[in-house]
Amino acid sequence: MQSGDSSLQIYSDLLAQKQAELPTGTLRSPEQFLAALRNRLEAIEDLLAVKVRLRDLTEKSISRLESDIRTIIIAGIRNTPTKVIQQYIEASEAVMINLFGASDELNKALEELEKRGKTDKYFKHLRACQTYLKKALDKW
Repeated sequence: MQSGDSSLQIYSDLLAQKQAELPTGTLRSPEQFLAALRNRLEAIEDLLAVKVRLRDLTEKSISRLESDIRTIIIAGIRNTPTKVIQQYIEASEAVMINLFGASDELNKALEELEKRGKTDKYFKHLRACQTYLKKALDKW
């Protein structure tokens, strides 16, 4: 396990590893695009679950993770045609609900960190985020 802003480097490494698992090419099919987004989500969940100590996450790293989840929601799912989503995602509504929940929990953790530091409430929000991410991945 690593500490501090090294969590961002670990996250970048996880993303690179997940992206390397995808087929290469300049043109991506909708399936490849959604697979890349799912890989990003897996990297976030993996980071929170086992790759870093939660007490070592920084405001910067939490903000980055939350931003990436919003990117998955907006760029990935909302802007992808419904027909494509239905073809490649088992339960898109459940995925969206859980992604919004994960984003909300990261924002709550960030707020708690800024106001009171790394309290029990802070850790509960990070664990709740990880649970939402797991549920989203299970329904993907």
